[in-house]
Amino acid sequence: MKDDFVQYESYLKKEKSLSSNTLECYMRDIRQYEDYKNSIGIDDI
Repeated sequence: MKDDFVQYESYLKKEKSLSSNTLECYMRDIRQYEDYKNSIGIDDI
């Protein structure tokens, strides 16, 4: 799943031209969601 995060972050940087702050917030939110779903026993979505 970590490779997916790297690819998604790269996509957001290159294709969506997000500000660094927006990108940082998006990636933080995604990682928090990943941690949450893992904590309740969901491996993949």
